[in-house]
Amino acid sequence: MATMQINLRDDLQQRVAARVAEGHYKNVDEYFEALVSADFDESEADDDIEEILLQRLDSGPAIELTPEFEKQFLAEMAQRDKSAGR
Repeated sequence: MATMQINLRDDLQQRVAARVAEGHYKNVDEYFEALVSADFDESEADDDIEEILLQRLDSGPAIELTPEFEKQFLAEMAQRDKSAGR
């Protein structure tokens, strides 16, 4: 495991110590490991969302979302639910 030194302002150091003291984390190392992991998880989720959106943009011609379209769409979804026994 690698070692890293981090310099924090006094107020942030106190807040980190308080979080650890609250029992959310065993120690400061665990707290920072959780922060870094959460940051990477969030970044990966953002990448996944962007990929899905780009796929949808390339999926075909756009459909105008009019009140009539919404009514028809909801009726079709209700019919599917009914057919599936929901």
